[in-house]
Amino acid sequence: LAINRHALRADLTLWLDVPVAVALERIAARGKPVERFETGAMLARVRDRYADMHANPPAPLGDVHRIDASQARETVACAIRRRVDALINGPERA
Repeated sequence: LAINRHALRADLTLWLDVPVAVALERIAARGKPVERFETGAMLARVRDRYADMHANPPAPLGDVHRIDASQARETVACAIRRRVDALINGPERA
C-alpha cells in the first residue's frame, strides 16, 4: 500500500477469496513442488489481510468486492464478469 500511496484510485478491486483448505487442495492437485510461501499458516495470514482490506478498503483500492473463488471456475468467471460489466455499464465516472 505504501508504494501505491500516490496512485490513482482503482475503479475496481476484486478479491478472489478461497478458504485455506481449498487452496491447499488445489496446490497439491497441481502435482508440482510446493512453493515456500504455500503453507497453511502463510495462506491464512494472507487471507486475513485481504479480509481486513475488504472490511476497511484503503483509499487506493476503492471498493473491494469479494468473490467466492472456492466455486467452479466457470462460476467464478461469471461473477467476475458481472462485476466488470456493472462497472462498464454503470454510471459515467468523472
